[in-house]
Amino acid sequence: MKKRYVIASLIVASMQCLLPVMAVAEDTVSPALSTSSIIITEVQTGATLGSDEFVELYNAGDSTVEITDWQLRYLNASTTGNATTLIAAITSPDDSPILLASHEYYLLHTASVLLPLEIKGQTYNAKLSSADKSIGLFAPHVDVCELVVQDAVAWGVSTMGEGLPIPVGTSGAAEKLVQRYRSDDSFVDTGNNSYDFAINAAIKDTVTPTVARNATPGADNTHVLTAAEAISEDSSDSLMAPAGMNDCTLPAEE
Repeated sequence: MKKRYVIASLIVASMQCLLPVMAVAEDTVSPALSTSSIIITEVQTGATLGSDEFVELYNAGDSTVEITDWQLRYLNASTTGNATTLIAAITSPDDSPILLASHEYYLLHTASVLLPLEIKGQTYNAKLSSADKSIGLFAPHVDVCELVVQDAVAWGVSTMGEGLPIPVGTSGAAEKLVQRYRSDDSFVDTGNNSYDFAINAAIKDTVTPTVARNATPGADNTHVLTAAEAISEDSSDSLMAPAGMNDCTLPAEE
């Protein structure tokens, strides 16, 4: 489950100030921390090589969201505590804002994983392994100069995702392909990883060797929940610690 934040200045504003703001809001980009619509939908820890990685993000909401300076971070199950390590920061080479439209994908991937030109994304240096781990998506929280986890997924014996981790099953120590389930026309997001995701061994595809068989980077996943599967009540927020922000100054105390 993702956290929502409300800027204090809006709370104390008078109704006369709020009304015109509300009238304009429908046509503006959603602030990063006023939405929980950006979710992790697919992770590949390797394919032909262990460095064939990607993490897929998706805007499940109805508004465009700016994801500039958001970060993808991880920690292995063997890590002590809840501090995370950076995988990649979402940045633009020309400092323009990174906007993710409603129902649009964004791919963070290693250079070996080639994506269709129409898919937004950026490359990073290989960081993931097949070991049990938790991966979190963090957004800037400028009021406290911290990056705060917005969505998280964990598998095996790693416990810093949302709810219960995904059982690795027969995938064992192999490279992993982690995919969020779909139901009807939307992704499943109950706040419980063990219910929301499927996990399989990443099997080499002879046509696209750096993308595992059945992987769908930048497209809808093929895993669909059936009506017979019951929703688990073991949902909870991730316990990943906030990360510090560079070039951020706390507001002066009055």
